[in-house]
Amino acid sequence: MADIVTIEMRRKAAGISKNHLCRTAAIDRGTYSRLQKVKGSGRAETFDKLDKALKAIAERGGRSDG
Repeated sequence: MADIVTIEMRRKAAGISKNHLCRTAAIDRGTYSRLQKVKGSGRAETFDKLDKALKAIAERGGRSDG
């Protein structure tokens, strides 16, 4: 399972905005912020959604518009 630190590093490296990632993962932006603040104390399903969304965005060409 990916953790929030790894997800955040991958997101930044790919140039994907937090909003784009959250929309694609169907995760509330506030949930993502909370995960960052507590360094990942969240549900495995949430991390799985974020990981899958990162992969899906990368397959479509990566970078987001903001």
